[in-house]
Amino acid sequence: MDYSDLSDFDELDEPHVPDSAEEIRGYPPVPFPDLQEFESTEWKDTEKSWFVDSSGTGADNEPALTISQFKLKLEAYHKANPTHGFGLTGVGQFQVYVSAFAPA
Repeated sequence: MDYSDLSDFDELDEPHVPDSAEEIRGYPPVPFPDLQEFESTEWKDTEKSWFVDSSGTGADNEPALTISQFKLKLEAYHKANPTHGFGLTGVGQFQVYVSAFAPA
């Protein structure tokens, strides 16, 4: 996927499923669709989420994961759950919640 135009993610109305670990490594900070009001019969919430610093300026010792920390966790999760998709379920000024969804 080409990440030069992040507006593609704004148009998604369902969780984004990465193709590979390489895709995850190439992500800009948090390129996921906004699913704060998402309801679907095709996807179910896994109850797994990550609190992430979306500004790119967070430190390793802060409560929110840095982008690097998040990508490592997401890669490991994706390896174990390759059919799961991801979306933003909470959005603040400098942090977001990224949640995992499984096919129903």
